[in-house]
Amino acid sequence: MKLSLLLVVSTAGLWVAASANSVDSKQSKTDVCPHPFVDINGRCLFINNFAQMTWEAARGFCQGFQADLVAVDEANFLANIVDFIYNEQITDRSYWTGGSDSAFEGEFVWTDGRSVRMGTPCWGVLSDYQQPGGQTNENCISLSKDNYFFFDDLDCNEEIAVICEYKFQKN
Repeated sequence: MKLSLLLVVSTAGLWVAASANSVDSKQSKTDVCPHPFVDINGRCLFINNFAQMTWEAARGFCQGFQADLVAVDEANFLANIVDFIYNEQITDRSYWTGGSDSAFEGEFVWTDGRSVRMGTPCWGVLSDYQQPGGQTNENCISLSKDNYFFFDDLDCNEEIAVICEYKFQKN
């Protein structure tokens, strides 16, 4: 895998993106991730680790790029994201994903309405219980730096970094 560093300057701050060249079945060889998104295992992601914002602000930020918060819907995809975070040495932040149980307590869904897989292997363990554990106070899913980037439910008003996912329009 070839990696290169690309810095993008914005009025909101400095963003980092890196390009990882790989192709799999989720994206055809003719699809190319638009700038500032990078291909991570066939999916176009923008990991903004400089600006920190609430979950709603993060979603609006992603939508400004014609994208949405990332749906980490497979354990292997989670592993690819975590590998990227470690390879790029951007482990000092937690990151918002597109999962939330704001509509109905205890039923986490991605922004596109699909159910979030509960339990192992995606949700982290804190002390003596497996996440999520925040009940009505913590309704949005992050990849937690304090728990090796496993899922963790946080208060949606916390300000953390964000991962956006660009999805190609089907013709």
